[in-house]
Amino acid sequence: MLDYKKHDLLSLIDNHLIKNLKFDNVPCKISQYKIDYLEACGDYVKIIIGENIYESNNSLKSWKAILDERLFIDCHKSYIVNMKSIVTIDKDILLKNGTRIPISRRKKNDVLQAYIK
Repeated sequence: MLDYKKHDLLSLIDNHLIKNLKFDNVPCKISQYKIDYLEACGDYVKIIIGENIYESNNSLKSWKAILDERLFIDCHKSYIVNMKSIVTIDKDILLKNGTRIPISRRKKNDVLQAYIK
């Protein structure tokens, strides 16, 4: 789990690396470009990269503020998706790993427009 405050998130980004994450209790760094998607789960956020799941104590809103908006889509109140991981978009988003991510009705047009660009 991450043990820092929301305002410290910006200081963790250096050349697109997110630092101070833990995976299996081991500190690590990840590139935001390798993130498949983020999922809000109550009081923490799961960061999915391939088969690996990282956890953060920061809100999804905090992550949205620091991720590259040209690469990530805010498709639902509980999800942010990397556009490079998308296979198709219809009633939901199908990712390369087979995961289906819901799209809120309110955000569907914005998601489609961002993906077409």
